[in-house]
Amino acid sequence: MKKRSVWTVAGILAALLLTQGCATKENLYFWGDYSETLYQCKKKPCETSFAEHKESLEKIIEQSNRKRRRVPPGIYAEMGYLFFNENRFTDAVRFFTLEKETYPESEPFMNRLILSAQSFKGEGVASRADGAVAPIGKDASRKAPQEPAEENTDESSSSSQE
Repeated sequence: MKKRSVWTVAGILAALLLTQGCATKENLYFWGDYSETLYQCKKKPCETSFAEHKESLEKIIEQSNRKRRRVPPGIYAEMGYLFFNENRFTDAVRFFTLEKETYPESEPFMNRLILSAQSFKGEGVASRADGAVAPIGKDASRKAPQEPAEENTDESSSSSQE
């Protein structure tokens, strides 16, 4: 009888130790209020919501570094994209490079974004009013698309008179 109770107690202790070993006390990444600020950007897109979301991303990066955790996937890339949209191409390239170094699997996509940002940076061109951006990929060295030329009405009227 005594042997049985010893094995029962040992089994219970083993089960407790195993369940405690699997429990995590902290998440792998610090996400801050990312979900909430992103939702607000999508729900009510305005300068205020974008500024709050950018602050949230900056806080995530700062807190992750302070807690010696890896910055969550996509955060550097999203910061780079925000800088790209602000025509801050040097900062955009810096964050795209950080994303690529932190998550090597993102390298092909980040390289395309880096080429795009560098092509704008070199030309000092941002984007057109219709939202067109510089080509990405093998044509990344081309200039950003230009506005269509206005038709010359003098030529069309002179050709119809002849």
